[in-house]
Amino acid sequence: MSAEPTVVAEEKVEEKAESKSKDNNSMNKKQANSCSKNNRKRKFEEMDNDKTIESMNELSICNEPPTKKQKKSKNKDKNTKTKKKKRGWSEEEERLYREGLELYGRDWKLLASHVGNNRNAASIRSHSQVYFLKLLSQNKLLPNKVLESGNGYTLGGNPLNKYSSIAIRHFGSADNVPMLDGVVSDQEAAEKNKRPTKIKGNDNKKKQKGKKKRKRKKNDYDEDDDLFTYNNMSTTTTTTTIKRRTTRKRNKKTTRIGLHESDPYGLRTDIENYLEYTGDKQPFNIIYSRSALLIADIHSHLCRSVEIMGLLGGKYERDTNTLYILKCYPVREEEQYEQTVSADPTNHFEITQEIRNKDKLELIGWYHSHPCFENYPSNTDCFQHYQHKYDDESISPYIGLIISSWSTNDIINGKSHFRFFNCIKEFNDNYIPLQLDINKTIISQNDNKLKLLFKQIENLINRYSQNKYDIFRTDFGEIWDRNTKLNRGQKLLQSIKYHLMIDDNDGLNEQEINQFVERIENLFLEKSEIWWLTNKPQQQPVTDSNSDNCVEKENKNILN
Repeated sequence: MSAEPTVVAEEKVEEKAESKSKDNNSMNKKQANSCSKNNRKRKFEEMDNDKTIESMNELSICNEPPTKKQKKSKNKDKNTKTKKKKRGWSEEEERLYREGLELYGRDWKLLASHVGNNRNAASIRSHSQVYFLKLLSQNKLLPNKVLESGNGYTLGGNPLNKYSSIAIRHFGSADNVPMLDGVVSDQEAAEKNKRPTKIKGNDNKKKQKGKKKRKRKKNDYDEDDDLFTYNNMSTTTTTTTIKRRTTRKRNKKTTRIGLHESDPYGLRTDIENYLEYTGDKQPFNIIYSRSALLIADIHSHLCRSVEIMGLLGGKYERDTNTLYILKCYPVREEEQYEQTVSADPTNHFEITQEIRNKDKLELIGWYHSHPCFENYPSNTDCFQHYQHKYDDESISPYIGLIISSWSTNDIINGKSHFRFFNCIKEFNDNYIPLQLDINKTIISQNDNKLKLLFKQIENLINRYSQNKYDIFRTDFGEIWDRNTKLNRGQKLLQSIKYHLMIDDNDGLNEQEINQFVERIENLFLEKSEIWWLTNKPQQQPVTDSNSDNCVEKENKNILN
């Protein structure tokens, strides 16, 4: 019994020893395997050491932000890739282009479709500008179809200013530009239209690149944010709420738009007299000289469908509250259209100086024409008139005159209609036109005044005989009214006679009026090639050696 337990104990001890030895062997194998793996990794790392260092350097460089030079180089590469080379004009395209000019003129879309080959209207316009300047340098005229829309060597048909940037760029200087029909010389207008040059050296005004203004974050208010509570006063009291005031609505400014901005060309057919609107008479009486307004009447007939303008000179007697219109001064236009006209500021200043310093008169108003519609003042007319008014009308009144030249309602007699007006301002930035009553006077019998009047008419006709008015000038041979079959030249002469006629025995008699009108007619007939494009008169005017006396003609009905 004693030997068996000892044998069993020895067997157990041997089994434990074997299990320990097995565990130690397995651990040694694992360690050996791990060491071999680590050694293999180290070997691979040593082999690829150079490559890994280069790749890591590249990655570190890529992760850094690009410099300014790198950005510029990238932008250059992009531009070189996207930029297309300009395509020249082949001989076939040039032939089709010149053929299209004879057919379509300045209709660029039709001309582009005629040329084809993916040419659009923009490329046709740029090519046309170069081609027109090339014709001008060769002293050649434009094609006939192009001349129908204007004889100027420009895309719009207006006369080319030889001092313009495009003319100087092509010819080198303004002196090299040939002075043909369709070219004008106006250095003041060219300098006025120049783009302002950038001033270099202002470091304070340079924008700092890379620094952008931070936008203010908008506060998104909720209902809970707009309320604040007093919860810390006591634990037993109820919470009270007070609404926070906001300044957003209080900072808003209400802007009102006047009629001169919302409807600038709307006619004020609601014009009223002073008595109807204010209940009182107009603050001053108006007396005008017919010889003075004769200049304005002739001036309004010289352009067919665009507006003209001028200034009124006279005197104001404060004792009798009487305004005298003694002379009209035509102003050179800077821009003129069917519904608007703007004066040349330089010429406007020169004429105001002439009124005050040379003629010793006062600037008392302005006039302009409505050739295509009735002579009601528009919203723009009311606005412009109010801007030029004097502060106190009882000391220096300022009036406006609108002439209906070709839009007059008197078709039988052909006389123009004059409308004098004034403006007052309402509380809502609108302007109310008020019609003025007038008292007429007779034309002066003084020979010196008649000579000065005739000289002023002659200068006015010579001005509008220049090439730059070819587009706007009236064709006196054109039929004005189909029912009466009056042409525009006959209509003008009848309107002049009406303004010279009188009802009493003072002033000029009928024979003197007819002789004076014939002298004016003779001025136009001397330049019949300019003023008659259709139905030209066959007979030339009869000139007299004595220019002081009235001209007598053998045929009195030359215009018929």
